[in-house]
Amino acid sequence: MPVYADKKTGRLFIEFRYKGVRFKERMPDGMTKKEAERIEIKAKADLMFDSHGIAERSQMTFDRFVADVYNITASTFSKPRWDRLVYILRVVKPFLYGKPLRLIKASDIERIKAARLATPTQHGTPRKPQTVEREMAILSNIFTSAMKNDLIDYNPCSRVSKLPFDNIQDKILKREDEEKFFANMHSEWARDICMMVLHTGLRQNDLMTLTRFQVRFDENCIVLIQGKVKRRVMVMLNAESKAILEKRWHNSGDLLFASPVTGKETGSVRHAMQRACKRAGIPPLTIRDLRRTFGTRLIENGTDAVTTARMLGHSDLRMLPRYTRSVELMQEAADKAALKAVG
Repeated sequence: MPVYADKKTGRLFIEFRYKGVRFKERMPDGMTKKEAERIEIKAKADLMFDSHGIAERSQMTFDRFVADVYNITASTFSKPRWDRLVYILRVVKPFLYGKPLRLIKASDIERIKAARLATPTQHGTPRKPQTVEREMAILSNIFTSAMKNDLIDYNPCSRVSKLPFDNIQDKILKREDEEKFFANMHSEWARDICMMVLHTGLRQNDLMTLTRFQVRFDENCIVLIQGKVKRRVMVMLNAESKAILEKRWHNSGDLLFASPVTGKETGSVRHAMQRACKRAGIPPLTIRDLRRTFGTRLIENGTDAVTTARMLGHSDLRMLPRYTRSVELMQEAADKAALKAVG
């Protein structure tokens, strides 16, 4: 029996075996049997968690979990994702560090969101709701990992309502602005990457990591392994994209688009694009806008949905509506309908 009273003194003891080892402890005077049973349960839990290298659920703090457990998973993150994680941890430090995971509630997450919305960006502009939601997604991933490790029973971020915002992304590079955009891009490296995205629909990360071994000039294509399921994707080349690859073919190293600063698969063309747009006097664009332009042009030129999805590396056709200029296409359809009605 785990809890028993000494026949002579009447004092309570707890006694049990764990993994073949006998544990026995005398309880203080005046303790009831129920209190001793609770201590016995807690002692067993402590032994179980200690033997597996983790602290008791109720005592594991947010910062200790991140340092001892989550960082093992985070060590495999790409540099941009790792940098975002480090930034978010710095932001939530005043709110969550030193606090047991099991005591963090949805109200704590609400306070973080309110504080982030009230804090302007480093440029002094209001912080956008979609930016805060992306930060909360990173934080939610940490709590999901804690759930998988049986340290908490639920993710407090899941009980916080999402901020409403307009997340429609439909900007593309207009054909009349294309020449001005590339003429005002001073970095040849950034210009080549933007041109490749515009003519192949590749993601920036795919280009940053592209090696000469993935290019097959004899088959006029690039072969990539993408996604969580490691899907093999064939990206066809046109005259423009092929000329860019041939020009960069004799670069030192295997990477065809290595950063001109570090020589590694790091870097971003974001700033180069922003400066080019400003000099050209056109609305600011991102690398995703160029990828969207590629998809939009495929659809406008009559490419069927299945082929468009394959060329963009999508396995789900529901992703395609983001590549259509909905307003312009609807206006065109309305004009055609009006002409037919008059006729």
